[in-house]
Amino acid sequence: MADLLVGLVAVLAAFPLRNNDLWWHLASARTMVARHAFLHGDPFSFTGFASGWIDNEWLAQLAFYGAWLLGGNVALVVLRAALYLGIAFLLRAYLRAARHPDALVPCLIAGIALSFGWWELRPSVFSIAGTLLLLLIVERIRRSGKGFAALPLLFLVWANVHPGFLFGLCVLAATIAALAVEPLLPSWRRFSRYPLVRPLTLATLASTAATLVNPYGWRVYQQQLAISGNAPYRALLDEWVPPSIPFLALLLATLAALAFLRGRRVPLAAWVPVLGASALATTGVRFEEYFALVALPAIFARLGPLRASKPRLALAGALVATSLLVGLVSPLAVSRREGRADGIAADPVESRVEQRLQRNAVILAVIGAGALLLSRRNRRHVGSRAGWTVATASLLIAGFVASRGPADALEPDRYPQKCLEAVNGDGRVFNRLSWGGWLIWTRRQPTFIDGRCAGQPLVFEYVEAYGPRRQEIFDAHRIDGAIVSKGDALSDSLARDPSWSLTCEDEVSVVYRRSSAMTRLAPAAR
Repeated sequence: MADLLVGLVAVLAAFPLRNNDLWWHLASARTMVARHAFLHGDPFSFTGFASGWIDNEWLAQLAFYGAWLLGGNVALVVLRAALYLGIAFLLRAYLRAARHPDALVPCLIAGIALSFGWWELRPSVFSIAGTLLLLLIVERIRRSGKGFAALPLLFLVWANVHPGFLFGLCVLAATIAALAVEPLLPSWRRFSRYPLVRPLTLATLASTAATLVNPYGWRVYQQQLAISGNAPYRALLDEWVPPSIPFLALLLATLAALAFLRGRRVPLAAWVPVLGASALATTGVRFEEYFALVALPAIFARLGPLRASKPRLALAGALVATSLLVGLVSPLAVSRREGRADGIAADPVESRVEQRLQRNAVILAVIGAGALLLSRRNRRHVGSRAGWTVATASLLIAGFVASRGPADALEPDRYPQKCLEAVNGDGRVFNRLSWGGWLIWTRRQPTFIDGRCAGQPLVFEYVEAYGPRRQEIFDAHRIDGAIVSKGDALSDSLARDPSWSLTCEDEVSVVYRRSSAMTRLAPAAR
């Protein structure tokens, strides 16, 4: 049942594409391939807002683009299924290394339920996988005193696929600090019988040096540090809103239960990934998956055999049940909607996400109940070869499911389709931020703004353009066109302005052009 649940992950991940940033990632790889060079500066926007852009996800982008070249959007869906299947296998390997494979079913059920709302094809998936691989390596080091050389190799790749490697380095540094403090706490259980402080410190220094082997040198640290210190920017984006009260209550209750049940029997260094991933999850909804897919496995790995203790078994059951309930609602359902005058709007895409979450809850509950019944009657262990067979079959099924979806493998009503031809490719077009990457990828349209805007001052101008400063901002940037959502604040404002005329309307977007020739750009200015 555990191996079947691992295989189910790929099938659950075979839904249409909906991640807005995916498109500028693909466009970045396409540009790199065409130029035979890494990207520097801002090749996509006419505002030049990302002139200092550091494309520290270039390796992930090339992987995405390679999949697209092989099979178009359907291949991208299958790649996403394969990545999340890989995460499930890492969870399986980590719990086996920790000698608690019996925790895989409850761990996977709770993790899927809480993280599914964030299952996207994006470079940050590699950071989740990288963190789990880091835990697996450290667990094997803890038990054998060997394997330190794997850490620099991990960070060499990690630093070129996503800036989340910084969290991994923090976990390593905190683990070393905890190991150094252990001798001062004689009543706490030791993390390992091997002396790890010195070799782990050397491996961490080597890993830090490995992160500098990239096209941008030390600047790979710049983006994450800039965003973390920019509170006004984070307040503008839905991904950075605080997690819901039920999620925070589940997180705190889980940590309290672990402390009560195990306490000092959990080594101080073993608390590092638990507390680190949990703390990160409280900073914004976009990091909830770190609690679901990193902290929970680390907690299950330290609980001990579930059947050996009724309280531990009860905690596992409560975690599964509560996670299924908390995971019924999309994490973005409570967040600010882009471009709305009131900040909140119904979104058909989010409604479909919630329907998938509800479907998942039923499937996972049935599997959990089945696993519990079967485990009482038959304790035979299915070997790893069967797991790989199930994984291969699940990927084939995921490919079939993806091919049976929309012809373009896109989430319906997510992006403008019919009005793309109405966007004048050589003009200065104001665009919805979420569609910037889509315009770059499909139309090679120079954008006002797109998803590379992390912490950039233009983000604040973009938000203000939906209010009374619209005319001032449009004039300052010599905007002569706009593609925005139907019925949002800016669409209503342009509809009332006699100097603008509606040129196209489809299911999700409207396109406006300045109707006065005096306000249009001269060719030379363009």
